Amino acid sequence: MTLPHFAQVYALLAVQLHHPDVGTATVAAYYRVMRDLPPEFVMAAAEQFAAGDALNRKGEAWFPKAPEWRVLALKIAHDRRAAQRNQLAAAPAPICGTCEDTGWARVAGTDRVTRCVCWTQREAERLGRAPAPLALPAAPPAPDPGAFRRIRAMVKPIAAAKAMPRAWWEDADPNDPILAAELAKRKRSTAP
Repeated sequence: MTLPHFAQVYALLAVQLHHPDVGTATVAAYYRVMRDLPPEFVMAAAEQFAAGDALNRKGEAWFPKAPEWRVLALKIAHDRRAAQRNQLAAAPAPICGTCEDTGWARVAGTDRVTRCVCWTQREAERLGRAPAPLALPAAPPAPDPGAFRRIRAMVKPIAAAKAMPRAWWEDADPNDPILAAELAKRKRSTAP
């Protein structure tokens, strides 16, 4: 970010929040605090302050101090990085086959790693300079609330059928010779 570019962002925010101090010394002091940040994050923070993130308890707007502006810009950068990380984790397969979306590629024949070529692309996506590489996979359909009842209705007859062989001989005539032989065989097979 250059000083003239930052001065434009500062002046716009000062007009939006009715801040009277737009002197070159003040702009330069703010610039020194934020010159290492990408301009996209500084502008996004300025837009949030202008949209109402700079209101006090009474609902009155105030102009942010340089550290407050910097902290919000860093928070936006962190939030975008987390959102991108979540999006890449939710993808069905890694986008980059070299690093598998870690941003680090192995140096052939060594135990060392270096930044993957996809890292600059991911950074451009976070800054909004490039579109996101993919859409999130579709959410799974909501579970059918009646599915459990239908499955239970199907399982009940099966469970009853499995219990039937045990129940029919318990109620049968114990003097029946075929039944007596079957019961004796079952008692021998279950005896310890």
